[in-house]
This record gives sequence, C-alpha cells and structure tokens, in this order.
Amino acid sequence: QPKVFIFNLNYDTEKIIRAIYNYDNLNVDNKYSDDGHSNVFQSEHDLEKHKDFIGISKNLEFDINYKLKNLLNYQLLKIIKLWFVITKNLGVIKKHSHFDSDFSGVFYLKVDKNNNSENGLRIYNYLENIEIYEFSKEHQKFIKSINKDQTILLKPKNNDLIIFNSY
Repeated sequence: QPKVFIFNLNYDTEKIIRAIYNYDNLNVDNKYSDDGHSNVFQSEHDLEKHKDFIGISKNLEFDINYKLKNLLNYQLLKIIKLWFVITKNLGVIKKHSHFDSDFSGVFYLKVDKNNNSENGLRIYNYLENIEIYEFSKEHQKFIKSINKDQTILLKPKNNDLIIFNSY
C-alpha cells in the first residue's frame, strides 16, 4: 500500500540554508546537472557524509524515525543519500523515481509564498489508492486519509517534510 507522510519540523532552516550556500561546489556542474530538470541546481548526492551536513542528516533520520515508528511497524528508516536542490525562478523538477530506495523525502526549507495552483509536489498515484498521513499539531497525531486520484498535488509549507514511496 503506497504511503505519504507529511509533518512539520521545527528546525533552524536559516542555519541549514547558510550551510547550503556555503557548500564548496555550489553551482558547479556535476553528474546531476543534466537530469532534464530546468532552472535548478542539485548538489552531489552524498551530503550525509559531508562535514557540514552530517549533523543535519542524523537529526533528520532521528526525527523521521521518532515520528513514523508506529506507522512503519517500528522499521527504522536510514538516510542513504542526502542532497539539496535549489529551485530558481520558474524552475521545474521533472517527473522521476528513485528506484534504489523504498522511500524518498523532501524537506522544504523555503517555500515561495506566491505558490500558484500549479506549483507543489506532484505524486502520481498509479494504483489510485494511496494512504496519506498528515500530522495534526492540534491532535498531536497523524490523521490518515485515502486518496484515489491519479495525481496528487501537495502544497508544502516552510519546514514541511514529505516522505513517500520511491516508485
């Protein structure tokens, strides 16, 4: 059963953004530069090992497992690849999958407030039966819903972490 988990993390995103903009290879072409996305920059996909991102990676992994332990039958998730993407004005990430993992996630550090109706994270729901678990701060628990649409457009906010099946 495909799943999507949505929750907000109370992180100092300005500190993470500073680490990103101080990244040694910022805006240097790499093997991800020609992935077909437009007007974006992707870092190398090994930041979980980079001195400036190890702490971020470990904190994310801890918080993900703390939040999701009951929903995943206490199976722990491990961050095996961590990278950042800077989406510039009118930037587009093309439809893609990460077949080398069970789950993928996106942590939104800074979301444009002028988020028009076409922007967001689009998830393709091929089985037309996806479980969405959104954390309610008011109720202090995940609220489950089932979505049967072929395409789901999620509208993230600053500090939202969205985790979903990688296929």
